[in-house]
Amino acid sequence: MTVKNSFQAFLVMKKRKIKDLRKNLNKLNFPTDEIFNLNKVIKKYGGELRMIGGICRDLILNKNNSKDLDFVTNMQINKLLTCFEKEKINFLKSGLKYGCIKILLTDFTIEITSLRKDFDYDGRRPRIEYTKSWKEDSYRRDFTINAIYISFSGEIFDPHNGFRDLLNRKVKFIGEPNTRIIEDNLRILRFLRFSVSYANEIDKTAYQACRNNIKKIRKLSYTRRLEEVKKIIILTNFKSFLKKLDSLFLKEIFEIDIYTKNFGRLNDIEILTSSVSSIR
Repeated sequence: MTVKNSFQAFLVMKKRKIKDLRKNLNKLNFPTDEIFNLNKVIKKYGGELRMIGGICRDLILNKNNSKDLDFVTNMQINKLLTCFEKEKINFLKSGLKYGCIKILLTDFTIEITSLRKDFDYDGRRPRIEYTKSWKEDSYRRDFTINAIYISFSGEIFDPHNGFRDLLNRKVKFIGEPNTRIIEDNLRILRFLRFSVSYANEIDKTAYQACRNNIKKIRKLSYTRRLEEVKKIIILTNFKSFLKKLDSLFLKEIFEIDIYTKNFGRLNDIEILTSSVSSIR
């Protein structure tokens, strides 16, 4: 984090509020008009919309890393569908089973999910139950830095001290790591990815829980595993992380022995390609 970004984060922490939300969203090149229009629509029909996940981290750290923008509403999914249909807002229904709809923009995907509780996991997919509690919704999320909510007045709701962990560069599970991994095996790969992205040091307890459950990686679909690996390889500090990573994780992901230096080369190529694209 740069000195400028550190100071920005410090000011946000002190005030527990994002001042002038629209201005900050614009500064980070997010689709501000579309975001505020969605909030206006949901508010018109009696609901509340809050930001969650990557867009919150970006606002706090003053940097744009997110193209998938996540939002949460206290409006149940059926009412959400009705109000969007009335307002002629186009959306995808692929996530309805989990109280979620998606809106595809040119450069961004906006995902809106109704407040819910998750239970009865099968190692990947839970059963769900809708709730009116923002705090109850937070307990289904994996890491503390993923459970920071920001309202459209800029107020920060942070029930698990994710704000502090974000500034301290820590990635920690909400709850006991082993339990959370058994609930959803994808959290092993997500923990590795978020640690590469945000952590100065890997949380030892969480890493050991991932290591203990390493065989569960193969229960994930091959496609889902590759999606996570692709997201990890493109990260700028991946090579330094690779030196700390047990190669058995890669073996479980690909189901063959992996020569880790090749992944370092892939990372070099990706960074070079990204640099050339930005120049153009």
